[in-house]
Amino acid sequence: MTVLKKSITALLFCLFISFQLHAQITPRFEVGASIGTMVYQGDLSEPFYGDIHQLRMAYALYLSKPITDAWSIRFNAALGHLASNESDYNNPTYHQQRNFSFHNSTQELALLGVYNFMKSNYSFNDKKLQTYIMAGAGIALMQGYRDWSKMNTNVFPAKSATVKGLGFDTTRAIPKALPVIPIGIGAKYKIADNFFMHAEVLYRYTFSDYIDGFSYAANPYQNDSYYSLTVGVSYVFTRNRMNCPKLKQ
Repeated sequence: MTVLKKSITALLFCLFISFQLHAQITPRFEVGASIGTMVYQGDLSEPFYGDIHQLRMAYALYLSKPITDAWSIRFNAALGHLASNESDYNNPTYHQQRNFSFHNSTQELALLGVYNFMKSNYSFNDKKLQTYIMAGAGIALMQGYRDWSKMNTNVFPAKSATVKGLGFDTTRAIPKALPVIPIGIGAKYKIADNFFMHAEVLYRYTFSDYIDGFSYAANPYQNDSYYSLTVGVSYVFTRNRMNCPKLKQ
């Protein structure tokens, strides 16, 4: 009977402590899903923030594993669409006359390092709001189509630099696989036990000026790029590291 009392007392004490000490609950990994859009920045878009006229839905999934209080590694998979049409721009006026357009379906895989400013990877229950930065490397798989058929040949005759550049560009294809360097920021907020909402901005530096299919016919001195704006939810899978005694019969 004394052994049973001791076992029950130890078990109750352990359960009480497990509810009080969130630090004993250790995250194993986090799974997240998000929706948003991808924004193209390149020769056919006029504003510095890219083309917002041709936005379509983008989707992303990620799996993250904490390795320290501040750092975690994350595998990212994204699916989106990049597009632009110069007819959307009235200024400068050459956009209306050149009238290039493209669309590009993009699938992306990336490995990221994530730094948590709150250093709360192992005490996530104590922080409702967390902010972080991330960077890494990845590859974008693309299927694109470009169109120059609406160009005004009265404004751009055969001997113009634009047409000569177009002649060279048509010998180059939109890349099927493109290395990218993702760099971004994010924030997440705890909405329930182990559940978070998050918002992220992830910019991709690329090594190509042919995401849109045009370079020498437009601006060969600057590579194309893109970024994503997403919101979503995530769930943290955990384990209880306390060694609670088993109740003896």
